[in-house]
Amino acid sequence: VFILLLLSLSQSSCFVPEDFNVNIDIRKDGGYTFKYDGKLVYVMALAAIQEGKLSKKDKEELKKMEKEMEKSSDDVKKFDYIGNGRYQILVNKKGVKGEDYHFLSSEINIISIEYDDETMQVKAFKINEKDIEQLRQLKAKVEGVLSVSVDKGLKVSEHNADKVSGGLYQWRINKPDTAPKLIVRL
Repeated sequence: VFILLLLSLSQSSCFVPEDFNVNIDIRKDGGYTFKYDGKLVYVMALAAIQEGKLSKKDKEELKKMEKEMEKSSDDVKKFDYIGNGRYQILVNKKGVKGEDYHFLSSEINIISIEYDDETMQVKAFKINEKDIEQLRQLKAKVEGVLSVSVDKGLKVSEHNADKVSGGLYQWRINKPDTAPKLIVRL
C-alpha cells in the first residue's frame, strides 16, 4: 500500500531531507560556499520498513550506497548509514561565479544555486501536502533551516525568507508551502 502511495514521491526524489541545517554564503565576487549538515531519508527503504519487507540484502545495499555516495564527490565529507533508511551527511562545496550547483544532484534537486547573466538564484524543494502526509505516515519528518548570508554590497532583488537580519536570510522548512527562493543581482 505505502509503496503505491509513494510513487509520486519516488518519481521526484528517492531522498528527502530530515533534521538539517543548510548554510550558503554568497560572496561579492559571485562565488559561494554551501554546507549541508543533517539527515537524508531514503523513502523507499522507509516504505519497506513500514511493511516489514526490508531484507538483509536490502540493508546491505543501503550500506553499500553509503560508500558510493562518499566517492561520488569531493564535496561529500560524510555519508553514514545510521539505520532505518537514514543517512547522516555532511557536504561542503565551494563554488565560483557561474558554477551552478544542485544538491544532492540535478536529478535529486533538494537545493539549487543557479546563475544567469546578471543574477544568482537559490531555490529549495517544495513538497506538496499529499506527499507530506505520506511522509508522516512513514515517520519521516522534513524539518530544517536554510540560512543564506549575502555579502554587503550585493542586492537581493527577490526573496521569500521567513526572517531577515542584515544580510542573513533564513527559512524554517517544516511545512508544505515552504519553497525558499532568493535572487541576488551580481
